[in-house]
Amino acid sequence: MGLAIARAILIAHHGSIEVSSHSGQGTNIRFWVPLNETSKTDSFAIIECP
Repeated sequence: MGLAIARAILIAHHGSIEVSSHSGQGTNIRFWVPLNETSKTDSFAIIECP
């Protein structure tokens, strides 16, 4: 449920979330967030949660 809420917030702010999981290595979660209102497609802050 936590990721669903995070995804809804990110979509509302024109961002996205990426999740990848590899057996024995864990799960990586990346949040892509626009740096400002005018940079919806070219400038993002990336937050990685290993």
